[in-house]
Amino acid sequence: MGQVTIAVGGRHYSLVCGDGEEQQLLRLAEYVDQKAETLSGSLGRLSEARLLLMASLLITDELMELKSQLAEQGGGSLNGAAHTHEAEQKIARLAERLESLAFSLEQPAHTS
Repeated sequence: MGQVTIAVGGRHYSLVCGDGEEQQLLRLAEYVDQKAETLSGSLGRLSEARLLLMASLLITDELMELKSQLAEQGGGSLNGAAHTHEAEQKIARLAERLESLAFSLEQPAHTS
């Protein structure tokens, strides 16, 4: 099992992940942190839970918009349907990772 320390919203968390998934988890955390920073800048100081909730909602909105765009581009063709299905699978995997990250963030924080 791999282990990484990520920073989101100014807090550090130690997470366990599958071997070889460390870099992807770091990239995901960086993206979430960027969303959290954007929210903090526009909405001011939020509680950690509200900040993570808002960041996850923004990211989910982006994913749903992408899914919608991919479905429109598919136009019902077999090739388009295959790409849409592949995109849906990627979105589902991302959602699973986000859920896992959210669960990890709910655990007691380990600060570095």
